[in-house]
Amino acid sequence: MDDYFQSHTLSIVLTWLFSIPLIIALIGATINFIFEKIEGISRFYILWLVICILLFSPVRYILLQIFIAISYPFQSFRAFITIFILAVYIPIVFGILYAIGFALPMLGTYAIVGFKDTVSKVRLWLSALAAPIIFIIASYLFYLVLPYAAYSTHWLYTKDVIRATNGPPEYFYRYVVEPMALKIRFPMYVKEIGFDNLSPKERLRSHVAMVYLGEKQFTFFVYKSYPEEYKRKTGYVE
Repeated sequence: MDDYFQSHTLSIVLTWLFSIPLIIALIGATINFIFEKIEGISRFYILWLVICILLFSPVRYILLQIFIAISYPFQSFRAFITIFILAVYIPIVFGILYAIGFALPMLGTYAIVGFKDTVSKVRLWLSALAAPIIFIIASYLFYLVLPYAAYSTHWLYTKDVIRATNGPPEYFYRYVVEPMALKIRFPMYVKEIGFDNLSPKERLRSHVAMVYLGEKQFTFFVYKSYPEEYKRKTGYVE
């Protein structure tokens, strides 16, 4: 069966070309953050902070969003044109979301350490102990606010949005996001069909369709991706 939401080869190539610099930058920034010497700050504390960020914060999901955003403009000429509209408000909407999920908790952990030149070991230990709790709370708030932020994309064309999950976003979701992303929401039909009966690509598309598409667009996605499920739910007969 043909994949209605398969991207054109050129779209995939362009997505990879523009995503690779981000991948390299992420690896470089992480290595630099871990090994950069900060006076008074233990390297073990920095390493622990990185682990907390990766495990407890929504940073992996945020990166998935960025990979999808990179992929989106290359899916069609229509998608490319719409980025000029999205650029007007998306940085504000998702900037607030990222502040809730990442910037503010980071500021909170540093606030416990203090902003003085001399660092107290007691405050450093308190910050290390508080970091997982702070990031877990921030992650909860992030996923709580996410559906409201995603309303800003509900007008987009179904095909462009779902195609944007192909290429780097698919692999990043499969190997980095899904293994520990317990708060990701899925449509009811995913549970009915069986989570393990769907591929990671199908699970990613289902999540993206539910969160980032409007009701009509989501219905169209289900109709094209799971026609039998659509017929069972609606009683539709061709």
